[in-house]
Amino acid sequence: MRAAGAIVLALPLVALIEALGTVRLRTNKRKELNNSWREEARQLARTAGTAYQDAARALQEALLKTAEMASDERKNLNKVIDRIGTCATILSPAIGQFADAYLIEAKGPTSLDALALACILEDARNLDASTGRALLAFDRKAVSIPITEDLKSADIKVFGTPDQLAPWLASRGVTLALASTDAGRGDPDGRSS
Repeated sequence: MRAAGAIVLALPLVALIEALGTVRLRTNKRKELNNSWREEARQLARTAGTAYQDAARALQEALLKTAEMASDERKNLNKVIDRIGTCATILSPAIGQFADAYLIEAKGPTSLDALALACILEDARNLDASTGRALLAFDRKAVSIPITEDLKSADIKVFGTPDQLAPWLASRGVTLALASTDAGRGDPDGRSS
C-alpha cells in the first residue's frame, strides 16, 4: 500500500534499451570516424612538413579524446540506469503489448517508442482510478495528437517539459527541483568534470 501523496516513478524497460542503443550507435559512428582519422594521421605523418606533422599529432590527440568520451558516456549511462533501478518501477513489456505497440506505431512513433507507450498505457489500466498519472514526454514526435488522446483516455496527463510538470506535482505536495543550468548533465552525480 502506498502512502497518501506518494509519487511512484515508472519507466518502461524499452526506454533504457533505447538509451543503450543510442550509446552503441554513437560508439559505432565514432569507431568509423576514428578509423578514418587514424588512416589520415598515418598518411600525414609520412610527409616531412611541419604542418603535416602538426595535423597528424592533432588527429592522434582527437583519437584519444573520442576514446575517453565513449568510455565516459557508457559509464555515466550505467550509473544513471543503476540509480533509476533503485527508485523506479520498471515496466517490462508483456507479449500482448507487442500487438498494442503495433497499433500505436501506426500513429507515428518508432517501434520502441510505441512499445514504451503500450507499457505505460497497460500500467495505467492496472492502477487504481484515483491514482494520478503523468507522462513527461521530451520527445514530442513520439507523442503525437492521436497518442496524446490515447493517454488522456487513460487519465494520463502529458507534459512536454519539467517546468510544465512541476505545478502538477506541486498540487500533490511534491516539489520538483529543477536545475538552473545544464552543468553536470554529463555526470549523473551532478559533478562537473
